[in-house]
Amino acid sequence: MDSSTSGSGGGVRPNGADRLRRIAELARSVSSTLDLEAVLDQVTAAVTALRPGVACSVRLIDPVAGGYRLAGVGGVTIEGRRQVIPFGRGLTHAVAEAGRVLLEEAYPSDPRAIGGASVLGGQ
Repeated sequence: MDSSTSGSGGGVRPNGADRLRRIAELARSVSSTLDLEAVLDQVTAAVTALRPGVACSVRLIDPVAGGYRLAGVGGVTIEGRRQVIPFGRGLTHAVAEAGRVLLEEAYPSDPRAIGGASVLGGQ
């Protein structure tokens, strides 16, 4: 699973104690369910609560679709978001290859972005 954020990062961010409390709540909630849709909804809601004014995407590796399939979204709407990013392309591939979350504040100018649209960590 890859989760990533993009956007201006505007809004009020929670303080350190509140941030840790929200992360702990998310961890408890995620570990209490086997429903993938519920987990994805919780993750995207938590990311956008911690970083108001950003977009959040979660993509899953989908061999049948031939790429990284959009599985969860939250936050700011991104026009033209692709449902599938082909394997080996875009910032999504960079996230998958690195095996960690990517926060890219300047995604439009990143040479790994696909077709001028936001492809940050899978968008």
